[in-house]
Amino acid sequence: MIRVIALGAFLFASHFVQAQKFGHVHSVNLLAQLPEIALADSMLVLYQNELMARGDSMVAVFRQQYDLYVKDAQSGTLSKMQAQARESQLQQEQEKIQTFEKEAQMLIMKRRQELYDPVLNKIDEIILQIGQEEGYSMIFDSSQQAMLYLTPTEDISAKILARLNP
Repeated sequence: MIRVIALGAFLFASHFVQAQKFGHVHSVNLLAQLPEIALADSMLVLYQNELMARGDSMVAVFRQQYDLYVKDAQSGTLSKMQAQARESQLQQEQEKIQTFEKEAQMLIMKRRQELYDPVLNKIDEIILQIGQEEGYSMIFDSSQQAMLYLTPTEDISAKILARLNP
């Protein structure tokens, strides 16, 4: 009797596993095909260049001030108090540059998120729709390095693209 129950459970489980439908999408390739991502990338590069120009300008001013300080210090025209004041000013300018660099990195990350999130959210919605409409048990991202083996499954990238660009 136990063997019959075990055999029945095995047959039910194997039927259940066979009835599952799996799909995958290579998100890196998918995103590379989207004009919205290309536009976001170019907008992000422009934003990065703008921030870099501001940073470069700050560095150029700092270098001018530093060179002038070195020239005045070597010529002996600065008193100790004046030298200390200029050094303090240079230190403050250097800290401002470092602070700006950190802020710029955060601003770039925030801008990237603002540009990419609408597209990524739209893709997520489409994947959920396809999964529900077509009865997928799981849809994997085959671009992730954690996947060591992928059985032949259906690539739904074309379906996603079709819904993104009707």
